[in-house]
Amino acid sequence: IEAARKTQLAKADVGIVEQPSAPVLRLKDAVDAFLTSCATSKTIKDSTLKRYGSASKSVVRLLGDLYVDKINIETVERFKVRRLSEPKMAPHKQRKARKKKFIKGSTIKPATVNRELALLRSVLNYCKKIGCIERNVVSEVKFAREEKYESKIITREEEKRYLMAARQPLQDVATLILETGSRPSEIYKARVEDLDFANNVFFVRKGKSDSARRSIPLSSRAREVFFRRCSGREKGFVFIGDVNESGEQKPIT
Repeated sequence: IEAARKTQLAKADVGIVEQPSAPVLRLKDAVDAFLTSCATSKTIKDSTLKRYGSASKSVVRLLGDLYVDKINIETVERFKVRRLSEPKMAPHKQRKARKKKFIKGSTIKPATVNRELALLRSVLNYCKKIGCIERNVVSEVKFAREEKYESKIITREEEKRYLMAARQPLQDVATLILETGSRPSEIYKARVEDLDFANNVFFVRKGKSDSARRSIPLSSRAREVFFRRCSGREKGFVFIGDVNESGEQKPIT
């Protein structure tokens, strides 16, 4: 095994590459195949699929006509540099109203470019898996350096001013976020069945990641909001949004 691996590495060093076992795709076709594969996967969330679709637009626009086996480190580096220098698009409403297409003096953020590089890496990993290529060059490219933002801790006075200005149900939602440390989506999707008032516990059954599943002790403030919202009900969402024709509840968004 060691000898075979050494031979494989030596071949790569001098430019000898094994012929792929599957037809080589253009990148735009590979992106379509990858997104289709993701859409049929039960393990990939809708939010992730949406992020892939958004990140793929610039990748396809700039590199889509290239065959995946022709994409090298230099190609990826040029893509990264070009994207970092491109002007940032104006919000969709402004573009639709034809007010302006780009934001003057603003360029694409490194975090956006890194999401696009991550998408390209995933697409080439998919190509490698199906036998189109032998090597994923994006894995060898250094991602753009992102700016680090310091966390802002709000004061009690700021909290009070915000909650006094907030209408319902936003006021109760914000109170629960502050008191439990939960993500907004976890509060939106909280159900009456997730609350144990006897033991003062809020159980998060599903969240952004696997580790999001947890039990959160309730403060007196959080208990009061939950208790008031759930009074007289045994099941259903704490914050009810729309109800469809079949009577099924939807959480607020």
